Amino acid sequence: MEYLTFRAEPTISGDTLSGVVHVFGSVSQSVQHGTRHRFEAGAFDKSIARGKVFGFYAHDHTKPLARPSLAVIDGKLRYSMELGHQSYAEDLRENMAAGLMNEMSFGVSSRKSHTERDADGGIVTVHTVAELVEVSPVVMGDFTGTGSTLHALGVEDRRREMARARFRVAEEMTR
Repeated sequence: MEYLTFRAEPTISGDTLSGVVHVFGSVSQSVQHGTRHRFEAGAFDKSIARGKVFGFYAHDHTKPLARPSLAVIDGKLRYSMELGHQSYAEDLRENMAAGLMNEMSFGVSSRKSHTERDADGGIVTVHTVAELVEVSPVVMGDFTGTGSTLHALGVEDRRREMARARFRVAEEMTR
């Protein structure tokens, strides 16, 4: 399985993590391998229909976050998942609030692809069918045009998260 990452701009305000997993047609360059990838619209349709995609903390299969809801809207793969209160879900909240883990990644197994040359003469692997296995918050990302937001379940959750974030910022300023 190959892990591909994308840039995100999350905000913290609660327990529902949501945003754009991927913008179809965008090209990324893998940080780890230097390869370039593009996924065509519909590449993940079978994975979405099966509903067996996982949300993991930083690709760690021993740290499941949730089974995300996935939908393609306006050429973008959108996700939403309710976070629990496992220690690593709390770590995710802390890392997002501190701006340390504000990007997303996905694990994929390509089923059908071909290569093309782009306008600059570089080679791009174009995936037309791929098995989307998981989505994960991570530290570094590749794809652009995506984002994540952590939404609150209620007003008290938002207040709690804002107070925690203010405390962490104040603590950092005194160091």
